[in-house]
Amino acid sequence: MRIRNFLLASLTFVIAACASTPQGPSESDATYYTLTSVEIEKANVPTAYEAVDRLRRKWFRDMTGQGDVVVYMNNQKLNTGAKEELRSIPAQDIASLEYLKGSDAVMRFGQDAKGGAIIVNRK
Repeated sequence: MRIRNFLLASLTFVIAACASTPQGPSESDATYYTLTSVEIEKANVPTAYEAVDRLRRKWFRDMTGQGDVVVYMNNQKLNTGAKEELRSIPAQDIASLEYLKGSDAVMRFGQDAKGGAIIVNRK
């Protein structure tokens, strides 16, 4: 009887935990780090900047405290590399946008990307 009560209590706890979990992408979800052309098209935004601002605003924040997010396209840092560079990229030209956390960005692009990187993949 005790085992049955324990199992019922455990199951109730698991169901309650699942029901209270917020829906939508989270930082632990792999889809959080990518924006597809389909998502961008559905958002009906004019530029890459507005796509990130509307759909993944956290990408713009310095999540590491190490520096600003840097923008790359074709493995090259865009002019200043600042997030404002995304304003010059039309949304309809984007195949996908990816976000790299600071540590991953440093491994790929060097110390300039210690605040993270947004990678633009064009169609």
